[in-house]
Amino acid sequence: MSANFRLSPFRRAIIVLLVFFLLAAGLLWLLNPVPADPGGTGVTSLPVADYLAENDVPQIREWLDICGASLDLDSASALVHRSRDRDLFRTQYLVYLPAAPDLPQLSISRNRRLFSESISIGVSASPGAGTGNTLLLVTHTCDRRRSPDLKLSCNGQTVKCRFLEADFSLGLTDGTER
Repeated sequence: MSANFRLSPFRRAIIVLLVFFLLAAGLLWLLNPVPADPGGTGVTSLPVADYLAENDVPQIREWLDICGASLDLDSASALVHRSRDRDLFRTQYLVYLPAAPDLPQLSISRNRRLFSESISIGVSASPGAGTGNTLLLVTHTCDRRRSPDLKLSCNGQTVKCRFLEADFSLGLTDGTER
C-alpha cells in the first residue's frame, strides 16, 4: 500500500516560514547571548561644591562653567570615563542636570533590548526644591567592554544629554582611584 502524501502550497509556505523563523531566532540568540555578569550600577548625588572639594580637577571646573552658561533646564551634559581593572570594565558618568533639585530622589532601572542595553536614571523632587547645584555620579561595572547607554529623566520628562569623553577618573578620591 503506497500513500501519496502531498502538501498544499499554503502548507509548504507555512513550514518554510516556520523553519526560517527558528533559524533566525537561533542565529540572533547566538549573536547576542546573555552576559555572564550583567554588572552593577550605582548612582549618588552631591552638591557641586562638595564634589569639587573632594575632586578638584581643572577640566571639571571648566566643563561646569560651560554647562552653567549653555544648558537649558530640559537638557544635561555628562563627562564619561571608561577604565579597566583586570577582567572588569568600569564606566563613570558625571552628570550635570540643571533641573536636578538639591536633594533629588533617584531611581535606577536597566533596560535590555535585542541589541542594546541601557541604564535609566530618574530624578524627581518635591516642589520648591532648589536646582542647578547638584551632580550625579553614576558608576557601572561589568565584565563586558561595551557599557550600557545612559538615559535620563527629570520629573517624568526625558532629558537630552550630550556626552563628552574624559581621560581622567571622575570618581571621588579614596586612595584607590586611578
